[in-house]
Amino acid sequence: MLGSYTSIEFLLAAAVFVLSCHEFIALRRARAEGKTENVSRLIANLLIMAAVVIYGGVAWWTLPLEGEGPLRQLDTPLVPWSFLILGGVMTVIAVYEGVALVRARQQGLTRNVSRLASYSAMFLIVLAMLGLAERKWENYVDRLEDTAFEADLDR
Repeated sequence: MLGSYTSIEFLLAAAVFVLSCHEFIALRRARAEGKTENVSRLIANLLIMAAVVIYGGVAWWTLPLEGEGPLRQLDTPLVPWSFLILGGVMTVIAVYEGVALVRARQQGLTRNVSRLASYSAMFLIVLAMLGLAERKWENYVDRLEDTAFEADLDR
């Protein structure tokens, strides 16, 4: 059974993936209709989707960290760099796209509001995912320290 933090992370990651897919499909449709020639948003959404899939893989790999009982170190660092880097990539892309949309609206180039809502939601969801990853890691480090302390007492 999935651990509590990881299962929530998977649900949030799925939401980000769906939002990014929605934006990608909408952009492909707009390109087909000749409404835009933008390629950077296509690439940005592909990067977000790839980062979400990799994030899910890392979350699956670290799933044993949430288990009960004796803890074995999985050659993992004490800081969740994998989650922070992937979350950072998704956050930067979502913020960049949101800022680009606001600038385009100010210049009168677009009236699109749903894209701003999508990227804002992605940003907030990724922040929640990072918070869960940090909590999961904090619990892991605490359990690892307890295991090491108990091993020292047994000597």
